[in-house]
Amino acid sequence: MGYMKWIYAMVEDGSYASFKKLYESAEKSNTKGFVWASETIDTQFAKRVCEFVDNYLMEIYEDHLESIIDNYYEDQHCER
Repeated sequence: MGYMKWIYAMVEDGSYASFKKLYESAEKSNTKGFVWASETIDTQFAKRVCEFVDNYLMEIYEDHLESIIDNYYEDQHCER
């Protein structure tokens, strides 16, 4: 799976919060990596993933969810 799909899947399934906690813990303890889903993740790579998600992807994902909800209510001809 490509990195973008992998990152999006974490956001979508809710596991990103756990990933970020592991990254923050590794950063505080000054370790070079941590294990995530049976794979060793470099702390610097995890930092970039977290920056991308927090500064860019979360906003897009939340907008996407809002549009899905809005479309559902429009299709049902009712208000939220």
